[in-house]
Amino acid sequence: MSDTPDVVTRRSIPVPGGTCMTRMGRGAIGVLGAALSGSVNTARRALLAYEEGTDEELVELVRRELTNAGFVPRLCAVPEGPAARTLAGVKALFDELAAGGLTSDDAFVAVGGVDTLSACAFATGLWCGGMSCGYVPCDLNAALEASVRPRGIDHAGVCGGISCPGHPRVLVIDLDRIAVDDAPDALLARARMAAYAMGDGERALAQLAERAQDIAALDVDATGAQLLDSLRSSGRLACSNAVAVRQSVRYGVDIARALGNLVPGLAEWQCLAEALRLSSRLVLGVSDKADAEAAFAQDALLDRLGLPECGFEVDAEALAEELRRVCFATSNRFMLALPLEVGKVRLSVVPDEVLSQHLGAWCEAKRRLLARQRQA
Repeated sequence: MSDTPDVVTRRSIPVPGGTCMTRMGRGAIGVLGAALSGSVNTARRALLAYEEGTDEELVELVRRELTNAGFVPRLCAVPEGPAARTLAGVKALFDELAAGGLTSDDAFVAVGGVDTLSACAFATGLWCGGMSCGYVPCDLNAALEASVRPRGIDHAGVCGGISCPGHPRVLVIDLDRIAVDDAPDALLARARMAAYAMGDGERALAQLAERAQDIAALDVDATGAQLLDSLRSSGRLACSNAVAVRQSVRYGVDIARALGNLVPGLAEWQCLAEALRLSSRLVLGVSDKADAEAAFAQDALLDRLGLPECGFEVDAEALAEELRRVCFATSNRFMLALPLEVGKVRLSVVPDEVLSQHLGAWCEAKRRLLARQRQA
């Protein structure tokens, strides 16, 4: 692995409230200092927050890049996983910022997974009215999810109930430091690519479908190119002037969360992929204008991305109740983001009878699939 940047792709990604300077390539960390110093008036102090368990070599490389760019970095460790996205976790970051005397004129660099990056984005969005934040994600999903729509802070049993007010100014995706493999985080990123493409439109979906087999074959170039395009798609959705379009970034999220709560054995990528499949069927009972071909196209895309359908056991009534609980935790309306057509994902009211009918058939199909998979 080279610490010297080779060919680094530069892209400006729209994020709520501005843009994010994205740098991607092998050895891309070598441009972190220059990119971050361009986002502050004068390179002075910086807080380098890294996820516990992060490779020490990577942390040292980032620290050295900040020092070479004129920053005086202060280091702190962030708890791994959802523990970072709590009020206690964010308070610890505020304490570090205060102890270091950092202000809105200083910089913040976060190294880690999606929970660590999201917690740091929350802290930097609030500290002294907002400060420049740079991301160094350690996996594909962290790069894709946390950049445009960071996860919120969990509190009092409400997952992500406190929305994240901050976004990165600089995103550095070093393909020497991020594994392009079949690990759960990489598979989750593929599922998100499909969700964002369905919301963005025909062109984005066709582009992803064209690269799908190469991505499933772990082609680094195809995966990197799609990662940038998916960031752009999610950015366009999140920054739209239309509220209905902005809400489409929730496609699959609530159903995936409900499935994860009821079927603990399912990986997060499986929950999201199955949520997309279920959503494309629910919409057929909600709208007469829904495009059935879009459901078939999405199913085929998920299969080509290496995200196969999986069997499991879940009670239809329990799933319906959990869906309502998840939705009512953050809204007074029971509405799900459903794909009316490619490029038109909208929050939709799902009548009780439609929900009961479709969940009953879907859960039974999942039980039959599980039986077949056990016999194989």
